[in-house]
Amino acid sequence: MDYLEFANLPMMWVVSAPIVLIALIQALVYLKRAYSAALEIGFDRDMLNRCIRSSIITSIGPSCAIGVGIVGLMKLIGGPMAWQRLSVIGALIFEGPNVAFAAEGLGLTLHEITPMAFAAICWAMGLSGIFWQLNVIFFAPSYDKILHKVTKGDEKILSFIVLSTMMAIFSRNIIPNFLVISRSTFATIIGAGVMVIMTLLCKKLKQDWIAEWTLPVSMLVGMFGALAF
Repeated sequence: MDYLEFANLPMMWVVSAPIVLIALIQALVYLKRAYSAALEIGFDRDMLNRCIRSSIITSIGPSCAIGVGIVGLMKLIGGPMAWQRLSVIGALIFEGPNVAFAAEGLGLTLHEITPMAFAAICWAMGLSGIFWQLNVIFFAPSYDKILHKVTKGDEKILSFIVLSTMMAIFSRNIIPNFLVISRSTFATIIGAGVMVIMTLLCKKLKQDWIAEWTLPVSMLVGMFGALAF
């Protein structure tokens, strides 16, 4: 049996579904508790609703990118596992290479994967994602203490650290696009240009709702605009 036939068996969907369901329930519980806690400490209900709406809109762009990428991942590990991995802690840029590295560790190429090798690859993907959870459980309190010690309660320093961290994260993903000229390069340039234009329009027209759409629109225009090159 070809491993992809095994990977797409109905039973694989049944096995993957509970994990995705648990992640969904956790997200809903977290949202409900965070919303209730925000109301208790004095946040305005209308402002919280605007934050939720803004978050939903902002997630459109990344979700579309994941939707496109999951098609490629399905060719490697089948629909059920691709759905499961990208519904929990797995990341698209991580899972693809993870499959290749696991197959290489077994002495196989991606075209030589067997059902037994596929089972080992699933274990490799699951175990490699555990560290992120353990990192949060054991080290998050230490991060919080270090952050307060460094900032000494100064909100300006805290804002600077948060902004610097976000810039570093985005730069890490963007800079490689300019090392070799490709469609990714044009997607980055087009997306950045659209974001600048929309930000200027937001300030000039004084329409705050435009700011909510800058990220998803710039990502989508960048992706589709790069197809012309």
